[in-house]
Amino acid sequence: MEKTVWGIDPGSSICGVCELRNGLIGNVFECEPNKVYSRIMSNCGSHRGNIVIEDIFPFSNRLTPDVIDTCKLIGELTYRFNTTENVSLHLVPRNSIRNWIFKTVPDVVIPRVIARMEYMDKQRIKQGKRGLRDKEGKLYEPHFKYVDDRIVIAALKKLYNIPTPKPGKSNIFGLKDHSWQSLAVAAYFSHIGISTNENQ
Repeated sequence: MEKTVWGIDPGSSICGVCELRNGLIGNVFECEPNKVYSRIMSNCGSHRGNIVIEDIFPFSNRLTPDVIDTCKLIGELTYRFNTTENVSLHLVPRNSIRNWIFKTVPDVVIPRVIARMEYMDKQRIKQGKRGLRDKEGKLYEPHFKYVDDRIVIAALKKLYNIPTPKPGKSNIFGLKDHSWQSLAVAAYFSHIGISTNENQ
């Protein structure tokens, strides 16, 4: 039986969407929030499967107009997909996705996390703030909270064997900006198969 997972990175102005069909990257696109539902439904046909939306949790974001609009979009998409036949809806927080990336591709992620922590440590010290070192001056242990978008992309390239294109060219799947994060959302669910919210 074909397994289809649609990952959605919701945004107040642009959303990223990526389809995994039997673990392989399928449709990839970015679009305006009001077109996400119709674009997915027009592309999935009878293979609707799982819809996985990156969710927002209060401890991870400041309450800005963009965050409020994104929350409204998540609510709208949740309702629309929950009332659509042959769809199983899942909401997952970004920190769960990044923790999974951190643990799944350590050879790619750990060196980059350490390099980022070292840079942040120097910047904080320059600003007169406390660095990222213990009392003995040793850098803190690598942690998934330091995984950023660039590290996520590097890990996904390894997981899905996506070559880096020549300067000025797009990658073979057309992934960019928000669609990279939507691939991370779909990949997380495809590998883990669980979520914080589920309707089946």
